[in-house]
Amino acid sequence: MRNWHIGARWGESMSPNYLNESPPLPYPDGWFMIAPSSEVKAGQVVTRKFASEDAVIYRTQSGYVRAIRPYCPHLGAHLGYGGRVNGECIVCPFHGFSFAMDGSVSRPGIGYDGHLTKGLTTLPVKEVNGGIWAWHGRAGVQPLWDPPSVIGNSDRIHFIRSEIHSHPQELAENFVDLGHVINLHGYTQKEVELRFDDHKIELSVEIERAIPPFRAVNVKARATLHGIGMWHLQFFAPIRGVEINVIGSPRPIGPWRTELFIGASTNIEEESGKLLGILPKGAIRLMADIISWANLYGIARDLNADLPIWNSKRYSAPPRLAKGDGPIGPYRKWAHQFYSSELNQESRFRET
Repeated sequence: MRNWHIGARWGESMSPNYLNESPPLPYPDGWFMIAPSSEVKAGQVVTRKFASEDAVIYRTQSGYVRAIRPYCPHLGAHLGYGGRVNGECIVCPFHGFSFAMDGSVSRPGIGYDGHLTKGLTTLPVKEVNGGIWAWHGRAGVQPLWDPPSVIGNSDRIHFIRSEIHSHPQELAENFVDLGHVINLHGYTQKEVELRFDDHKIELSVEIERAIPPFRAVNVKARATLHGIGMWHLQFFAPIRGVEINVIGSPRPIGPWRTELFIGASTNIEEESGKLLGILPKGAIRLMADIISWANLYGIARDLNADLPIWNSKRYSAPPRLAKGDGPIGPYRKWAHQFYSSELNQESRFRET
């Protein structure tokens, strides 16, 4: 899977396209995946970039996940460097102040007899679909929806990631850019249904592509965007009882710089078909993992065609659209809501 990897990796600080000018889009509001759940074990502290700032994620000994801004309000120590978990608290490495899950001081350091007047800055965080999700809201905007749990077997999800010189809105735009599906990826469009609904986009698609020396492969899928930062795709396998789910999240890490997570999980009903019905549970789990990794390979192979374009293109606003592009205009109008503090306004947009 060229250009894709499993562990965290860091590159340049900004896209070459916008080194000497302000990027054309700010960071959007919404839920974004900070890390796969498997990367933060009980008692572990990790640091990830999120909208140009560090976010420190830790898991308490009882399993709760919290996300905080990194600096201790006492004298500014970075809790991602030497901070440790003690029970349900995180402890500053500098003077030993202990902070509870809500960010408040639970215990002063040794030799101190008073508490701080200010605690840690916490980030809204949820753990669903095999990942740890944090909310980004400009000007203190709090979450207006929760990230839905769409994958039941989330402990069997596998992730790959790639760092891209682009913006989350640009990456998500691929879902409605029907022209590139045909010309870049070689699919034949058979049927597309699209619906804009508040902070969601729902898309049903049937496409076909010839894969020599085999006959044309028909793909049916349903995709839902929960804001710009959470993508859920369901692929309908030709085998009864096999459900394939894909989760995507383009987390902004710097100006025009995004880390894209793609995760896949396959659920196989044990009573599905005669063959699957006689297989032991371990064999069924192994088969599900193989299907998930095969899907990740296929997705990475497709997205490898997008990567050099994303990494080098500029944001065109307003775009000069042509017939056959798909609903790019309505998509961008829908996306406007994630750059305003008035996210609770009515924001349903339909393609005319």
